[in-house]
Amino acid sequence: MPSDIHETLFLRLNDITTQMMTALSGEIDDGAVASMMAVHQEIMNQLAGAGDCHDPSLLPLLQKIKSGVDTVVQELELKKEHYIEKIQVSKNKRKLATAYGPR
Repeated sequence: MPSDIHETLFLRLNDITTQMMTALSGEIDDGAVASMMAVHQEIMNQLAGAGDCHDPSLLPLLQKIKSGVDTVVQELELKKEHYIEKIQVSKNKRKLATAYGPR
């Protein structure tokens, strides 16, 4: 039954989203996040291939997943801004070292 396929994929998507939220709340390495994002993308591709689902009983699960994905996106944005700031500080330190360093 198509809704069973969708439910299974939605549950997998919920699991990986929860794992990503847990990982992003602590110190993680970039490889782990990239790996989780690849799994997330694979599940999304499988959902796209499964076609539309019009089962209203899956709506609460979809709402939970959407909330989790929104949280993950916000966390990733914060991490991105943090990395951009670190890179800028590093560049500024290099410029200062070049300008005022030993000659």
